[in-house]
This record gives sequence, structure tokens and C-alpha cells, in this order.
Amino acid sequence: MVRKVYLWLILILVLAIGLRGVAMVLVGESHVPWDIEFEEIANNLVENGQYRFSLYQLTPSLPTSFIPPVYPLLLAFTRIVAGENSLILLQSIQILAACLIILFLYGMVKTLGGNQRQGLLAAFFGAVYPPYISYAVDISTTTLETLFVILGLWMAIRAVKNHSLLSAITCGASLALATLTRPTWLSLLPLIPLWWFVYLWKKWGFWFKTSLAMGLAAIVVLSPWIYYNYITHGVFMATSTNGGLNFWIGNNSNANGEYIFPTNLDKDLVESTLTMSEVERDRFFYRQGWQFIMDQPDRFFRLAGRKLLYFILYRPNIGSSVQAAGYQLFDLVKLGFILTWLGMLPFAALGLFSGGAKWREYSLLILIFIVQALITMLYFSGTRFRTPIDGLVIIWVVFGLSTFLPFLKNRKHPAA
Repeated sequence: MVRKVYLWLILILVLAIGLRGVAMVLVGESHVPWDIEFEEIANNLVENGQYRFSLYQLTPSLPTSFIPPVYPLLLAFTRIVAGENSLILLQSIQILAACLIILFLYGMVKTLGGNQRQGLLAAFFGAVYPPYISYAVDISTTTLETLFVILGLWMAIRAVKNHSLLSAITCGASLALATLTRPTWLSLLPLIPLWWFVYLWKKWGFWFKTSLAMGLAAIVVLSPWIYYNYITHGVFMATSTNGGLNFWIGNNSNANGEYIFPTNLDKDLVESTLTMSEVERDRFFYRQGWQFIMDQPDRFFRLAGRKLLYFILYRPNIGSSVQAAGYQLFDLVKLGFILTWLGMLPFAALGLFSGGAKWREYSLLILIFIVQALITMLYFSGTRFRTPIDGLVIIWVVFGLSTFLPFLKNRKHPAA
């Protein structure tokens, strides 16, 4: 039986690699007409060995913390190693990461009490899920975020179910890497010990050891970046300086719930910040966003509701970056994103509400989903921001199908 499971997993991984290989061919050299922030930083790392950014070419290129380091460092590595073939190397690394995500989904289903068939079904869905395919061959942080988040959450559950300090250490390190890929995942680091506190009620000794192991692992991973931020800006900072700008993009009189390029929102306001330090600019835009909320609370709550709707369903401009890059079959990709997600939701709801004995573990996944929805409501909605936790929905879909299919079979073939 074990050998048969391994065979199925291998076949699923071959399918995943094949689909992403086809996507690589279709994407080709397509690229948006500008360098993305982490690409500019990567270029500076390759050319002069410095972690620099110029705020969209509006300021001089200066030492920066605008974007956390994991993805710029990966890009710089691929460009140093592969030169003109760096995109192929990057895509290959991301496809490898996508294969690991598939295996982690299998493992997570098993840890949640699922059987081999349910684990294989989750792996299959991970292999064919359109966003997972698309982002694996794109210059995007999404695949790495997904890898670190799914591994971290799987290890968080394993740590308390198996009483494993090694799983707690892996959880802390993985979620710290997620934070150093996109800053909003910092929210998971305090949430996990909080959930453990409830899950391990009255087992205070093990809770303390597990939380300490996780926290120390996270600190070890975050420390080099915190030190860099301190020597660069003179402040202790665990993430990056793009939060204020993103907060203002989502909270201003011209906001629509999605990303809008800053100078298209208010060019004069953006240009008024060009003489500020990076930390001052970050704080300035946070103040601007909060001022909008205080001045127009009704507008803020309407925007927040719209962002939540986009988070639960999909945003109107889904796939806009893909379209800007000139990808082939753009309309088909966009349709695949939308139909797949909408088709998953009913089965995910069924799997969630028929969780039964899994509710204690589900509570962590639900908590993560709620927190990410709240962050979206505070900032702005983007498909790639939700994608790393789409794997949780895939898991609920698997358990939902396991409830629905026997029910459907009984309806077709009632007992005599």
C-alpha cells in the first residue's frame, strides 16, 4: 500500500512538472513593461553588491528596506549563476518549490486525520490548481510564500499533535522566511503560540517549551535582517518600509480596493515625500491613510467591505499583471483562475462545516484565514496575496468531496 501511495505521488509530481513546463513555454520571455521592485534591488546586488532601491526611479538609488530580502536575494543568485538564462533557473527553482508544496499538502491532510486517498487528492489539486501553475513560472514571490506558509502551518499542527519540538522549530523558521518574503506573514508568528495556548490548555510546560522553540527559531532567521535595518536606518524593524505606502494606496479618496500605482493616485503627494528618509516616508504614508480613515469613516468601511468581497471571491482586475506582461492565452488563464476558485468554494464550505473531530485543528486554519482577510481590508486586495492560503481551501475541498461523493452515491443507489 505504501509503495502504491509513493507511485501515485510520483505521478502527481510528474503531472505538476509537466503542466508548469507547458506554462514556461507559453510564458516565454513575457514581462511587464517595467522592473518590479525586487528586480531593481536584485540588479543592484548583482551590479554593485548593494541592497538599493530608487522608489520607482523618483529618488536616487539608496540602501533600502523597502522590500524584504528573500526574493531579491533569490533573483540576484539566479542572475549571478545563470546570466541570460536566469529566468529558466528561477522558474526551475519555483517549480521545485511547487512540488514541495504538493507534498506538504499531502502531509497536512494526513496530519489532520485524513486517509491516503484524501492526501493524494489534495496533492492532485495542488498540482493542477491554476494559480499554483501560473505563479510558479512568473517572477513573483507567491510560490515561495506558499511554500513557507503551508510548511509552517503544517508544522504548527504537527508540533502539538505529535509533541514535537523539532516541528515547532521548523514552524518558526518557515514562518520567519515567509515574513522575509512578504511582511504581512509576520502576523502568523504571534498567532501560532496563541492557538497552541488554547489547544494545549493546562499543558503549560509543553506550551512554554514549544512556543520558546518556535520563537527562538524565528528570531534566528529574522535577526540578520533586523540588524541590517538597524545599521541602515537606525531603527529596529522586523519587516520592511513599504507598509505605509501600501496602507495609503488602500485608504485614500481615490482608492478602489485594488492596487493603483502611487503616482496615479496623487502624484504631488508622492513627490512631496522624495526628500524624506525611507523610514520617514513609511510613517508619513501611514499617517495619510489613518487621516483618511478618521475623516471619512463611512468611505473606509465601504472600501473595507469591497476588499473583503474581493478577498472571498475575486477582484475585478484579476490577472492585470499577467495581461500587462503580454502572456499568451491571458483570457483563458483569467477564466481558469475565476472558475476554479468559485467551483472550490461550495465544497470547501461543506468540508469546513462537516469537520467534526477536526475542528480543533481547523480552528487554526480558520484563524489564519480571518486574519489575512482583515489585513486585506486594511490594505488592498490582490489575488497573489490570498494564494498562499488557498491551500487551506484545497484541504477543505478534499474533506468536502469526501462527504459529498458518498452522499451522491447513496442518492443514486439507495439501499434496498
